[in-house]
Amino acid sequence: MELLKKHYEKLILAVILLVLLSTGIWLAIKISRISAGMDGPVRAPSSRGELLPPLPVDPYAQALQTLQAPPQWEKGNVPLFPVAEVSAVSRPVVNTQELPFAVLDVRPQLFKLFFKSYTYDAEKGKGYNFQVNLQFRPRTFFVPEVGDAIKDAYEDTGYKVVGYTRKTREEYSEKTLSTNIVDESELIVQREGEEPVLLVLGRAAASREPVAKIQCDDSNQTQLVRRGQGFTCKGITYNVVDMSLTQMIVMEKETGRKHEINFHTGAAGATGTPGEGGLRPEREAAH
Repeated sequence: MELLKKHYEKLILAVILLVLLSTGIWLAIKISRISAGMDGPVRAPSSRGELLPPLPVDPYAQALQTLQAPPQWEKGNVPLFPVAEVSAVSRPVVNTQELPFAVLDVRPQLFKLFFKSYTYDAEKGKGYNFQVNLQFRPRTFFVPEVGDAIKDAYEDTGYKVVGYTRKTREEYSEKTLSTNIVDESELIVQREGEEPVLLVLGRAAASREPVAKIQCDDSNQTQLVRRGQGFTCKGITYNVVDMSLTQMIVMEKETGRKHEINFHTGAAGATGTPGEGGLRPEREAAH
């Protein structure tokens, strides 16, 4: 015991040196293993999933082939800017009132109507303030009551709301685990003399209406006009009051004078040849 008391400091130093030596050897082995791993191929850990499959090289090969032998333009007989064909049209057969434009074509075109929203009074069981969109117009029309026309201060679409039916159904939602009320109310719109169109809230419905292609006498450009729209030729503004495949009624905005343009189809003739076949407007003035 006396020996330990006299040399305890040396023993402590010996133990510390032994621990340091062991630590140094362990660090040397660890560094050696890390260096060996860095020198070898790098592999993705297996815990991260399978390796990505190799990308196909066919697209790159085709691209290189195209660059080496680019396609050549072939001269064809198709014109770069083809001229659209129009119906054969003549000037008025019965020229009782000369108008500064010609009707080149009238045909039905497909468009969509959309019943977007409305207000419902539960106490009265009544709907009002119906919001209706027409695809070819950049505005939304608000109709106060059933029986009112779909129009605003700028345009009259010719449609009228003739009926409304409140319809709802229950639908279970797996996301919210609750039952929701789905509104599928119906709105009926109609133009005079045409079949009614049924609109369901939030769904688009398709319909057709005649569209006329006109050309002013002082212009080479054509334009399409519909019922309720206006156009100007030679300083005179005309509003399209009504239109069908057989008749077009326009009214001068300044004077309020109406003009009826009746159409009939004859035998096919040369395009643009006056007085020969095709679609021929017969213009009649109505005061």
